[in-house]
This record gives sequence, C-alpha cells and structure tokens, in this order.
Amino acid sequence: MRGLANLALPALALAAVASLDTRQSNRVVRVVAARSLDPRSSGCPPGQFGFKPSPDEPNVPAAGTLTFANYVASVGPGTPISDREKSCEFEVTLEFPLGCTSGTLLVQPRGDVSLQPGTEAVFTSQNNISPGELGANPPDIRFTESKTFFFENYPLPVRENVLQNQRNVTFTARTRIFVVQPGPVQSASFAVDSLDVSVLGATAC
Repeated sequence: MRGLANLALPALALAAVASLDTRQSNRVVRVVAARSLDPRSSGCPPGQFGFKPSPDEPNVPAAGTLTFANYVASVGPGTPISDREKSCEFEVTLEFPLGCTSGTLLVQPRGDVSLQPGTEAVFTSQNNISPGELGANPPDIRFTESKTFFFENYPLPVRENVLQNQRNVTFTARTRIFVVQPGPVQSASFAVDSLDVSVLGATAC
C-alpha cells in the first residue's frame, strides 16, 4: 500500500503543476475606468459620454462599455457641413495581471448606419497604450450599405509586462467617424451608440 501511495504522489504533484500552469497561462484583463479627453470633442462632449466597467467576476474576461448620447455623422440637404465628420478621443484604464501578458485588445463599435446608394460611412482610430506595445492598426471599418444594427470588430495585438504593483495600463484612442457623399442630393447617417473594449485570448508570454 505504501508503494501505491508513493506512486500517487508524483501524479498529484504533476496535476498541481498543470493546474498552476493553466492559471498562469490564462489571464484576465479588466476594463476599470474610462473618460473623454477632449471637452470640445464633437462626438463625446461632457454629459454625452458614459462608461460601464467590466463585471468583477474571477477568471471571466469581459468588456467595458463606453456609451455615446450623440456620436453621429450625417450629410444631406439642409445638413451643416460640420456634421459630415465627428470625433471622440477617450482614455481607458486596463488592469493587467502581474508579469508578461499578450493578447488581442478588441474595440467593438456598435450602432446604426443609413446610406443612400453611392454614399459610404467610415470608422477609424489612432491608438496608443502606455506602458506596453500595440500592433499595427487594422483596416478602417467601412460601410457601403445600410445596417439597422452593426457590431464590428477592430482588433489590436497587445503585449504588456507588468512589474511590481503597477497593474494599470492606459489605452488611448482618437476615434473618428465620417460619411462620404459624392453629390449634393444623397443623404447618409452614421451613429455609434456604444463601444466595447476588452482584451481577449490573454496568455502569459
């Protein structure tokens, strides 16, 4: 019996190491805060920008959600030319685990787009993270036809090496939406109601 017990000990040890390795490999990054950076922003001025943080659930990656009351670009007869393009610059605080983490920082705008034939709507963003590294921007999100509800993916590779107790990382994005109108008759409207930010596939590097 003692021999069987001794044989079981290495197996238990290996299981414990595998469990520890899984916990170290699968990491959760939380979105804990967000704010609009430009009070003169046309897309998210004070009073028209909201934020809901990631749910505080262990081992469950989840998005934080930014909300917009009037982030809308539009063109058409009688519409001011200034409405053709809107922008919103914001800052998001991400809480990373200690150590080196790599994954995909996913920005997901959602809303509605209404286009007449020949018009186009575009979402683009200039991004930065501090500290850490971001990969190259993906292509702009473009619409050439109407969608009553869209939920698009804008993925950015991310790598962080968090030391000591400095776990907060700042992601800054200057987003811009605009519509393209080839002639004076066509009308188009592009509204971003909310935007999710999350880090998916986060693993130890």
